[in-house]
Amino acid sequence: MIAVPPKVLSKLARKCGIDGRGLREMSGGREDSDGIIYRADVDPVLMKVLALPATDETGLAKLVERFKIAQFMGKHGVRLVYPRPNPAGETHQSVIWEEHRFVAYLMDYISGANIRQENWRTRFFTDWGKLVGKMHAVTKDYPIWEHATIKTRSGNKEVFGWQEEWSFFYDWCQDAEVKDAWLSIKERMERLPVNRDCYGFIHNDPHAENLLYDGKHLILIDFDVANCHWFMTDISIALQMTLFTTSGGMERPVNNRRAIPAFLNAFRKGYEEENRLDDFWWQQLDLFINYRRALLYTVMQGWISRNAEANARWKDMILTEPKIVRF
Repeated sequence: MIAVPPKVLSKLARKCGIDGRGLREMSGGREDSDGIIYRADVDPVLMKVLALPATDETGLAKLVERFKIAQFMGKHGVRLVYPRPNPAGETHQSVIWEEHRFVAYLMDYISGANIRQENWRTRFFTDWGKLVGKMHAVTKDYPIWEHATIKTRSGNKEVFGWQEEWSFFYDWCQDAEVKDAWLSIKERMERLPVNRDCYGFIHNDPHAENLLYDGKHLILIDFDVANCHWFMTDISIALQMTLFTTSGGMERPVNNRRAIPAFLNAFRKGYEEENRLDDFWWQQLDLFINYRRALLYTVMQGWISRNAEANARWKDMILTEPKIVRF
């Protein structure tokens, strides 16, 4: 996570029309975060700041496309928080500082909180599945689904899609054995069907920390890594929280077999109230779990490199691919 220089933060706040003197961090800022969320005193507004490489011609354009899909979802009944445009219709402001372009956008503050792990119940899992299923049903009507075309100085460029995401993490990965695993994952994914019944512009990060409960409903936040991908990717990301926190199966062996079907059965029940996926896709869930294992290992490789025990355990899970899901 790239730190936001104080001068940049102050300038972004001013450009967004809020008082930067009262800003305080609300969330984000970890190694695995994509940005930092700030709140201005008691104002009912949040400001999120992301850092993009200043030389990346497509980064800002991709972010704008992600704003558009979030707004489309909201207009079609998906409960979520999305960028709030100013009176001029602008959804974001940016400042270039050294090698980065820092981008800020505003969103409404929702009076709610994450569901704490000790309160995870069947109803929560079912509502979570229903929210993800609703997104997948809605995205089938969105014009962008395989990729988007963005204008650059060198001409039009296709962006989004699972291949671009795979390439980014493969190139970032520094471990030779895990890079070999990335290649094996790619070979299998290349054989999967790609059509509008199973693939589209998805949230790409609907884990429990991106869900708020307002006392009545679950509300989704953070579309900043939305991408064109298989629907099963979102489902594996939801499941990964259970694998990390209550059952094992992500970065360590399974130690609680009951927790996995308890989550999946309830989640799938809610999901299928809104969208149907062929059984074939549920049978592919282990492949998508290993994709997430390799992805999160790569994101966390800085920390993992300083923890030999965690590194060995996590790599073993990636390389052996133990079967986690049993229907």
